[in-house]
Amino acid sequence: MNTLSTTPSSSNTKKPRLAPYTYGVLSADFYTRHVGQNVNVTTTTGKTFKGVLIGVDQYDVIIRQETGLEILFSKGNVVYIHKG
Repeated sequence: MNTLSTTPSSSNTKKPRLAPYTYGVLSADFYTRHVGQNVNVTTTTGKTFKGVLIGVDQYDVIIRQETGLEILFSKGNVVYIHKG
């Protein structure tokens, strides 16, 4: 059984295997790169919200707008997110 370690043990460190049919950048990597940055979130209603990405989990995305208002979006209602 393969186990993953958070600390490299040698120069022969193995990368974790990806799930089948997974290619390129993973969504978790995308969100990690954008935490703390301005983003635009467009929802299924067509409305776009601007703010700083402050949190992401398995089901939700959270931004903080300039006014300080924090908005939680269900990922199922997000059409796309891009750097703002």
